[in-house]
Amino acid sequence: MAKRARAGITASDDADDRLSALPDGVLHTILSFLPARQLVQTSLLSRRWKDLWCSTPCINIDEREFDIGSGRNVQAKKWSKFENFNTNLLLFRSNAASVDKFCLYAHEHNHRDVDKWIRRGIKRLYLSNVSLDNCFAELLSSGSSPLEILELRSCWNYFWDITSHTLKNLFIDSCIHHDAHPLVITAPGLTSLCLNITNTSFADGISVYQTTALAKATIGIQSPGFFPVDNQRNLLRSLFSVTKLELGGFETKALLVDEFSEFQKFANMRTLLFGEFFLDEGCLDVKLELLGSFIQNAPCLEKLTLYCSMVKEHCEMEWDSKRRSINLQRHNQKAFQCPKLKVVEVLYEDDHHHRLAEFLWVITARLPHASITLTKLR
Repeated sequence: MAKRARAGITASDDADDRLSALPDGVLHTILSFLPARQLVQTSLLSRRWKDLWCSTPCINIDEREFDIGSGRNVQAKKWSKFENFNTNLLLFRSNAASVDKFCLYAHEHNHRDVDKWIRRGIKRLYLSNVSLDNCFAELLSSGSSPLEILELRSCWNYFWDITSHTLKNLFIDSCIHHDAHPLVITAPGLTSLCLNITNTSFADGISVYQTTALAKATIGIQSPGFFPVDNQRNLLRSLFSVTKLELGGFETKALLVDEFSEFQKFANMRTLLFGEFFLDEGCLDVKLELLGSFIQNAPCLEKLTLYCSMVKEHCEMEWDSKRRSINLQRHNQKAFQCPKLKVVEVLYEDDHHHRLAEFLWVITARLPHASITLTKLR
């Protein structure tokens, strides 16, 4: 059977070249594994390969291909050659082809060149263990990049605001905030927010503004003592528009009943998770009142998950020495007003919670129309 001729390839060119006969999409996947310099060099293989590099969805720029060196050993001519190559690489790419992945390996020789390469057209940016100053914040607010996803892990932040009209997903994990002001996040298009707050970050608080589009928020506090109750409460107030909220490590005081009137209603929230919440030595009834105050401000809440919350783990000694029986009494306590809440999921790790049975008994009285499920995690 005669082989169908591919456009732009003669029979003699294609006779013994099975690789070139593959579809463009497959070849683009292969090319995506090459560093940029080798990628461009494939244009010399044949007419079939001449322009394939221009539409490759992944770009891997690596200064080690140019043997530049680091520190005082930087060679200006080699860096200039490296800079010119990358500028032309991006300039002559096909405008019709998007860049799905951009990897850059370079020392801090010339910030201006590096900024120029990554600024335009970038939609997803992941940074880890880098130092970021006000220039980074200004870049975000300038609108010069259609950034939609920003992830910062273990970064040193020397700026006090994140302002972007294009940002949709923001993830900040274990970053160190060096500015003597609260971090202010202003992103009217933000739909997902994830914050992991450690003992070295954001002691002055975090404020989130223009959050009407925010649908999901996950907030974890690793060391509550370094993130004061007022900061916790202010952060919660700014999350009023979410449909799904996950909270971990918050102090019980953040939900005090007599101060809860300051909170806006969570009118859209349908799913709520408390992780390691209400673990102080307070009365179980008081904890439930605080829980009720919160969830009654979410009239559309459908599912509540309590992860290792309400009752402490590893209480075998206390159970053995103080309580050898549980007196379960049905109190005439008022049920919580959560008309749409159908599922309460209790996740626990320790089989010896001496108050677990008591907690389940009491919560069924406060939420009589919800289905209570109990799940051991290990």
